[in-house]
Amino acid sequence: MFSEKLLSIQNTIFDSCENFTRKKNWLFILVVTLPLVVLFFSFPSYDRLNNEFSENWQAIFKQAAGPLTDHQYNPDSHQAKLTFRLTVPLIIRTFHLNLAGVLIFQALIGMLLFYFAAKLFHRETNDKVSALLLSFSLAFIYAGRVSFNEIRGIFDGLALFFMVWSMYFRNPFLIFTGVFLAAWTDERALIASCLVFLYWIYWHKNNSGDWKILNSGSVAVFLAWIFYFAFDIT
Repeated sequence: MFSEKLLSIQNTIFDSCENFTRKKNWLFILVVTLPLVVLFFSFPSYDRLNNEFSENWQAIFKQAAGPLTDHQYNPDSHQAKLTFRLTVPLIIRTFHLNLAGVLIFQALIGMLLFYFAAKLFHRETNDKVSALLLSFSLAFIYAGRVSFNEIRGIFDGLALFFMVWSMYFRNPFLIFTGVFLAAWTDERALIASCLVFLYWIYWHKNNSGDWKILNSGSVAVFLAWIFYFAFDIT
């Protein structure tokens, strides 16, 4: 009896998902709805921006004023890491963003993350319902929430967006750009980009039938690593 009830609920959910994905603009509705889901379950405490996190934001805007200047901070502090995280300061400087502008930009990146993730899920599964459910699940984990409720001045959402970008696009230059910008957003993305490297090896095997470690996608990732270290040293 209980198992039948669960099966009935499952069928209802899948039927609803299938009906939803039949809509012409289902992806747009999904991308707009998921941020609301995130904020409903984990709304950020914006009052903390000018309290415990104010030093982080001051350091970010100071770095934006002089992106290539080596500002001196306590080596153990978060601010000291900004020397290796230039993507956001350069964006702030280019578009003259204030704090509100950065938060809005971060939220827009979160929406783009949902969009490209959904497109990537659909491409890999060839099933809209699976893409819908996988995308919806992002709203309940860190990867999907971070762009909407992160107020510490840590831009993991942007780094994750560039990582998804580097897997979605097949153009080697765009793959290179995604990994390179992700690494300069957060140096930990350099380690995580190993998964992008493996993804393109797997993608080539899945589409050509043979294992080829050095294909256009994996080579683009490898070149991004080389250029990152070259710029880092200089």
